[in-house]
Amino acid sequence: MKKAKEIGNYHIGIDVGTSSAGWAVMNDEYSIIRHNGKRMWGVNLFDSGQDAQSRRTKRSGRRRLERRKKRIALLQMLMQEDVLKADESFFIKLQTSFLHRYDDFGRTHKYNLFNDKNFTDKDFYSEYPSIYHLRKALIEETKQFDIRLVYLAIHHIIKYRGNFLNEGTSESFNGYSKEYIENYFKEMGESAEGYLDKIDEIENILLDNSKRRGDKIDEIKALYLSKYDKAFIAQFAKAVLGQKFELGTICVQDNIIGENGKPITISFSDSDYEEKAEEYADMVGDGAPLLGALYSL
Repeated sequence: MKKAKEIGNYHIGIDVGTSSAGWAVMNDEYSIIRHNGKRMWGVNLFDSGQDAQSRRTKRSGRRRLERRKKRIALLQMLMQEDVLKADESFFIKLQTSFLHRYDDFGRTHKYNLFNDKNFTDKDFYSEYPSIYHLRKALIEETKQFDIRLVYLAIHHIIKYRGNFLNEGTSESFNGYSKEYIENYFKEMGESAEGYLDKIDEIENILLDNSKRRGDKIDEIKALYLSKYDKAFIAQFAKAVLGQKFELGTICVQDNIIGENGKPITISFSDSDYEEKAEEYADMVGDGAPLLGALYSL
């Protein structure tokens, strides 16, 4: 490279992006300086950084499946004695009938699951076209059902269990009290200053069943003056009212952003909330106790 006194004053410009870094050397007239006949500028390309979301999603999926397997194994343990009295190969057929027509006892079956003299798969699907027809029948009819049918219905319920919300959380709020609301704000530590003073007003608004949820949110926001307080308390109200809320805001974590660059929103009313609870806890890190306290409201 030429000596600095031969080149004169020069400037180095750098542009760093998510997957590239560009550079250029210019003089005072902003012309690119040459070295050995080549312009002194260029760009280096590299793979953009990856967050942990994909790994977190896969990890949460594995945990979800493992919990499901444990629930089903526990159900089989509790019911196996009565079920096996009715059909000693019932569980074996549940697990392997889609692969072959014989069980571990060496017997060949014409049907996948029910092969009784007076009740076969054909009869089962004729009477119960879907598992929900069976569940409906078990609820409404007073007759004694085959224990295998009872098992199939419970198996479906615990396999796809949905979300167990506390009674009254989305509409009536009859289970709420100042103590539960206070516990959430106390989890915020010093950030809770200013919110604890208005717990009585917040509780009264939430318990007023004559108001719509949107009106309740507006009234709770009106309790505060600053834009930050209004934004935060609005997310709090949405969460306890069963609406979508910003996960990062409610857990005092500003960096909980989705792939679209927008804040991640969730709802306690989502049918898969409990299935994803651990994933959300991983996302918020130290804010997990806040999310747990809020969910317990």
